[in-house]
Amino acid sequence: MKSKKDTRRNNNEGSIFYREDKGLWCAIVQVGFTADNQRKRKTIYSKDKNELLEKKRQLEAELVTGTYIDSTNISTGDFLNQWLDTVCKDSLRPSTYVRYAGIVSNHLIPDFGRIPLQKLNPIHIQSLYSKRLRTGLTPSSVCYIHAVLSKALSQALKWGLVNQKVTDRVEKPKTFKKEMKVLDQDQVKIFINTAKGDNYYPLYILALTTGLRQGELVGLQWDDIDLAAGIISVKRSLKELGGKLILGEPKSRSGFRSVTIPQIAIDALNLQKSWQEVKGFTTFKYVFTDTRGNLVRVQNIVKRSFKKIIKQAGLPDIRFHDLRHTHATLLLLQGVNPKIVQERLGHSSISLTLDTYSHVLPNMQKQVTKELDNIFNSF
Repeated sequence: MKSKKDTRRNNNEGSIFYREDKGLWCAIVQVGFTADNQRKRKTIYSKDKNELLEKKRQLEAELVTGTYIDSTNISTGDFLNQWLDTVCKDSLRPSTYVRYAGIVSNHLIPDFGRIPLQKLNPIHIQSLYSKRLRTGLTPSSVCYIHAVLSKALSQALKWGLVNQKVTDRVEKPKTFKKEMKVLDQDQVKIFINTAKGDNYYPLYILALTTGLRQGELVGLQWDDIDLAAGIISVKRSLKELGGKLILGEPKSRSGFRSVTIPQIAIDALNLQKSWQEVKGFTTFKYVFTDTRGNLVRVQNIVKRSFKKIIKQAGLPDIRFHDLRHTHATLLLLQGVNPKIVQERLGHSSISLTLDTYSHVLPNMQKQVTKELDNIFNSF
């Protein structure tokens, strides 16, 4: 039990006192006025007096700067907008921020933006998920909504605006992994032969031989390529946001990488360089351009070139991104170490690579069996 001397407040400490029944130091701070012009006060607690004084100073500073948030009044919508503005804008990649902002404005605020944050409950959230599924949104899209809201509420918990993260008490929709579409070795040959003569033939060769992401491919600059050594350095990614092309960093830290390329890719890049010289694009630093020498949009490539080649070749209707999957699958089927494949793809972990390409594992197991037979049959 503390002595009277221990619980006595010093001069200029204001409304600070010690509560014997709780064993806590308390401070009362006026934080504003109610609708009927009554003073509004907030009580803060701490076991340590100095810690309480620091909390009090921080609260008073927030009141002076206008950054104080009244957790009893803030609506879910106001909180989400403040979270986007003060946390997400500076910490997320531009493309991710745009997706988060879209989730907040198109799904979260319309359904429960006006509900006080402290009164948001699992039923509100579960109802949103059910409604979106009924209107045709995929389970994976609803799970993304859940992930964004959960991240926001984690921040609300840190800020002391809520006492619990209600998304922890909500059932997410079950998602099922889509069957991956890739080209086999014979189909790759057909695709390459059909693509010859197309302006984007070098781009397709590079996609199949490097496994680079779409944005990484169209963001390549000639300075990133050492043709003599056959090495590409991945340093940036070009993406379209809100109709504008934005140059940014690769998807993750592991996205910064060096990738070796075979002779067919070196030949294709030399072909691309010659094409740019004929077109007079020699001052343009990007490897791939449109026919006018401007930055290229992947959507235009897919619409005007890629889909036509696929149809003309009589191949399965795959996505441009599936060329990356094809690259990884062919390497794994050839017995290339998954760790090498992970590094080429820029995956953050080997487990991600193995999980993504688990469909290849049975065939790899068969190859292992053959190798074991070769080893032990000699005994």
